[in-house]
Amino acid sequence: MSVDYYNIAMNNGITSLAGNNATILQQCEAVQWASTLCSQLIVRPLPFSNSTAANFPTTVYSESFNTAKTWTRGVDVEASYNIDLAEIAEELPGMLNFRLLYSYQPTLDTINFPGASTTNTAGTVGGSGVSPLASSRATLMADYDIGPSG
Repeated sequence: MSVDYYNIAMNNGITSLAGNNATILQQCEAVQWASTLCSQLIVRPLPFSNSTAANFPTTVYSESFNTAKTWTRGVDVEASYNIDLAEIAEELPGMLNFRLLYSYQPTLDTINFPGASTTNTAGTVGGSGVSPLASSRATLMADYDIGPSG
């Protein structure tokens, strides 16, 4: 049997950001468009301080940036048990093997860029066609081995 605890943090993860994201637009307004993130995602013909209609964005990009922070913690457990069936009854052939894998992951947090809200996806359902990401998962395997066939 083994039990493993993990607590992992990752900085500078790759995330896709779009210039039409409401939070990014609010942050750009708050810093008066001084952030390089603003100028990389939104192109205007005049300086960003010009708020006239003539300075309406001409291009809005969606780019990948190394701004995401992700952290997770949890516990993984693995247990296995083997028994020779002859130990139970001499006339029983073969071996019976059991293996249990259990994972508990209560935290899987991500912040896509500074100032964005934290998203905890542990125990949530992913996108289309993706299986649920349960915060607890268990798998039990059983194997009956009778030996080589003659």
